[in-house]
Amino acid sequence: MTAELVVVKGKDRGAFVALAKDLRAAWPAAILTAPAGWVTLNTPAVDPTWPELAKVVDQINLMSYGMAGPWGGWQSWHSSALIGESASMPSSVDVSVKNYLKAGVPAAKLGVGIGFYGSCWRGVSAVRMPITGASLVADDGKMSFANIMTSYYQAAAYHYDAAAKAPWLGFSTQTGPEKCNLVTYEDATSLADKGKYVRDTGLGGAIIWTINQGHLASAPAGSRDPLLAAVKKAFLD
Repeated sequence: MTAELVVVKGKDRGAFVALAKDLRAAWPAAILTAPAGWVTLNTPAVDPTWPELAKVVDQINLMSYGMAGPWGGWQSWHSSALIGESASMPSSVDVSVKNYLKAGVPAAKLGVGIGFYGSCWRGVSAVRMPITGASLVADDGKMSFANIMTSYYQAAAYHYDAAAKAPWLGFSTQTGPEKCNLVTYEDATSLADKGKYVRDTGLGGAIIWTINQGHLASAPAGSRDPLLAAVKKAFLD
């Protein structure tokens, strides 16, 4: 059996860790996990609850997706860059991982997050662009991997950012149902890079949000879940 714990903030932190300890004592065979937020190069602090909780739970999983937006001081950026962050694009999986490890969470108990969805931007047609006048108009759900593949993907628009280990699609005109100029997402190549990173760093694995968003219902049998197959190859094989 598996139980996922959602951490609360403020005065309830101590009570939450105590609850986790009570669950562990009462349910020793359970797999206890907890989702954790991402941090950035500019805001690297990790809540002290996490290393305490790591002593009790089996795994803490970083929700390292949806890590960009039209925020002050930012440029357009990937929803889940593995590396390549800077002051104006301060998020990456690596930044969060390193800061959680530095805070005292053991590598073997830390997992990364994989989003089977992407982000749709208007007003910018590439990553690393000023976002004045730009907006992020859609992500989870509407920008599922399945929808990206059926409504947005064009070979001529595809780029793989080797410095960030992440793909993106760029359009000079608004494209698809959400009228996107820039789409950032995950593909088999970025998942291979993430899997290698997890193995090389000795991390505990990964979580996915959400498996159904990667399902290509109209694809031939045996090729309807390419992201899931890529995760299996990168993380498990």
